[in-house]
Amino acid sequence: MQSLRAETSHLTIEFRPEIHDIPSFTDEVARALDAKTVLEALSQIEPAFRTPVELFYVGEMSYLEIAESLKIPVGTVMSRISSGKDQLKTILVATTEGKRAKAISFGKRWTSRAMK
Repeated sequence: MQSLRAETSHLTIEFRPEIHDIPSFTDEVARALDAKTVLEALSQIEPAFRTPVELFYVGEMSYLEIAESLKIPVGTVMSRISSGKDQLKTILVATTEGKRAKAISFGKRWTSRAMK
């Protein structure tokens, strides 16, 4: 008797992936979006730090190669990469928070319009 009540008081809904699943990005698309965001953020850090960071991460050069290329000591290269990474992290966090805030405000606007 109790199981009959439970069955009648709770609706059963069939999950259909083709209807209910949220569309997902492929890994390739996600990587491309992430790369674009990072490259945009990289362009915003101070030039003195940007060049060593780009040479190390994008150009895949060693500290020694960067030092020779820029004619600066290896210790300076290491320091500039560290400072550049700190700036990059700050910019990326701000960018991510900004995008999240826009998405939330867009969601609120959509909800308020839908309710009218």
